[in-house]
Amino acid sequence: VVYQSACHMADTTYWHMYLKRPTSAQIHDFILSQFAILWDEFAADRALIPPGRLVELSFEELSTDPVAAVRRVYSALGIDGFEERVRPRVEALQAGKAEGRHGGAGGGGAGGG
Repeated sequence: VVYQSACHMADTTYWHMYLKRPTSAQIHDFILSQFAILWDEFAADRALIPPGRLVELSFEELSTDPVAAVRRVYSALGIDGFEERVRPRVEALQAGKAEGRHGGAGGGGAGGG
């Protein structure tokens, strides 16, 4: 999903920065190299994150039950207000996705489609 999002961003946002339009292969190589750099930085600094301040969840968990996944993150981080402020928004986004009203990566270009 992150990769598809990056491809979509390259297709819709980066165009104004090009002197010459890159090939799809060049865009894909750039996205993958940025991921590697960011992952290496995260891995190097992960130990600096205080205990109890990092919550990891899988895409499967988030896509299977978004309400439960986001609730777990809020709970683990000790953030109040999930039921009152966040749950209705997550449910609305989930309903919009079920109705096909989400802004996912589509089309052609670097993102495929």
